Amino acid sequence: MFAGYGSFMLRDLPFDAIEFVAYEQLKKAWVNYKGSDIRPHESAVIGGNWIRVQLVLLLELVSSCVDIAVPVQSSQSKTFAG
Repeated sequence: MFAGYGSFMLRDLPFDAIEFVAYEQLKKAWVNYKGSDIRPHESAVIGGNWIRVQLVLLLELVSSCVDIAVPVQSSQSKTFAG
């Protein structure tokens, strides 16, 4: 049931640690900039990292399209017929 859990944790924990620290630092910076407490919707935007998520999603989409793309063969290319 837990096969692969250790490798998952080794891969995921460093990312989570970086994300939590970044979230706290962004909250502090926003409070210092604004001069008052942070509101729930502001916290959601900062915590959601929606800009980062959109960029990563775009890059993953491009990467997936490149991975599944069928190579175009030109008339000069040599093919191996085994």
